[in-house]
Amino acid sequence: MRPQRFRIAVALLLAATSTHAQDTFTVCALNVDGLPTEILGYSLNPDGPDADGSYAIGRYLAAHNYDLLALSEDFNYHDTIMVSLDTVYNAGTYRGGLTVTIANIVAFLNQTLRFDTDGLEFLWKRQSFTAEDESWIAWTDCHGYTTDGADSVITKGFRHYTVTLPSEIELDVYTLHMDAGDSDEDNACRASQLTQLRDTILLSDTARPKLIMGDTNCRYTRDDIRTLFIEPIEQTGLYTVQDAWVQLCQNGIYPTLGASALMAETLGYTDGEVVDKILYINPVSGAQIEATDIYFDADYTLGDHVPVAVTFCSTPSAITATAADSNTQGPCRIYALDGTRRPTLQPGINVLRYPNGTTVKVLQR
Repeated sequence: MRPQRFRIAVALLLAATSTHAQDTFTVCALNVDGLPTEILGYSLNPDGPDADGSYAIGRYLAAHNYDLLALSEDFNYHDTIMVSLDTVYNAGTYRGGLTVTIANIVAFLNQTLRFDTDGLEFLWKRQSFTAEDESWIAWTDCHGYTTDGADSVITKGFRHYTVTLPSEIELDVYTLHMDAGDSDEDNACRASQLTQLRDTILLSDTARPKLIMGDTNCRYTRDDIRTLFIEPIEQTGLYTVQDAWVQLCQNGIYPTLGASALMAETLGYTDGEVVDKILYINPVSGAQIEATDIYFDADYTLGDHVPVAVTFCSTPSAITATAADSNTQGPCRIYALDGTRRPTLQPGINVLRYPNGTTVKVLQR
């Protein structure tokens, strides 16, 4: 049987054993660089896309037709971006841009101004997806006003949505924008923000799969994402955590903390690391999602960051490898959800096919 035909057969087998059909869906995280290029003659964001570039960003996203979009720095050109997206997508709350008033200028000079906007926006396909339970939480710690990323001028934080896929599987989706800069104070703020997000996720106490998307301003070589975020969640015994780039581009091997930065401009977007990340968390039982493909548009020139897009496949349930040990001892073939053959069980969902035709889904931690 040809590989493509077998992949179709695996999908049909999984669908036949599920209470709901599988979903394949695409997500994209993009910093749209939406600060104005200048305010009152002051050069604020000279390399930004401005209105014309923001309109082009909206057309770009509409053409790529992603199912879920997590935007950051969506400030002054929100309406311009949405011209091309509004008929296809529903959107979360737009919290506004940066406005200039006499009072704001005085407050800025006194370093007391803080705009009540997070610059975040979440969009989902109108016809196929629903999103509810929007909530927003500001970071407890941030650093920098006129330097170090100027994070304190806006109210950065993260949002949560409950998203329902076409198959009725529910996801917890978190979108975020973290502290910029590489000073000791910036590094400490990102560490605090990773901890704050982790604790919020663990306190949410839902058994749904979870997506975390956005501009983290983190690098594994600089920020201890594993110790502060990934490992504490996995150590509860309730969840597994994956970074789509690490899984699909780095063979599951995380970059070494303290090593030289893996710059995408030099290494390319497969070997290089970007700060816009898509991570996902699966409960050890119940519905699961798995990243099957990742795409970086290296030719994108409309803003500071290239879009990061990931294709996911969902399944309503999976059993753990421990529970399936009696089945995994015999001769079988192991596949990913998309039908790709695997030599051994890999982190995430595996499809085990036995000579008698029995198919078992196994979640390997």
